[in-house]
Amino acid sequence: AVEQLEQALGPDPLPDGLDAGQTANSAALAARWLARHREYARSHLAWEAFFQRSARRSPADLLQRARVHAALQDFEAAAAGLRRAFELSPGYSFFPRAEKFLRGLPKTGGW
Repeated sequence: AVEQLEQALGPDPLPDGLDAGQTANSAALAARWLARHREYARSHLAWEAFFQRSARRSPADLLQRARVHAALQDFEAAAAGLRRAFELSPGYSFFPRAEKFLRGLPKTGGW
C-alpha cells in the first residue's frame, strides 16, 4: 500500500504533515519520498520514525534505509542494515536491487 501511495504522489510536494510520521505507514511514505527528492537527512529521520512505530522489518525497507545511510556517508550503518536485510531471507527480487545499490556505491566507501 505504501508503494502505491508513493507512486500516486509522483513529483508533487510532500503533503503537509506527512513527514511528521504520525503513523508507521506515513513515516515510510515520507522516508521514500524524501529520499527520492534527495532530502536524505529528513528521510533518515522519517525512517527512524517508521522503525520506532512498526515491528515490520522487511528487506525492502531495510534496503531503502541503507541507501539513505550511504547517501549520508554513513557506510557502517548502511552495511549493518543490508546485513539485517539478508538475515531475513529475502525473496529473489531483492537481490538485483541490492546488487544495483552496491554497484552504485563509491569505491572508497570502505566496502
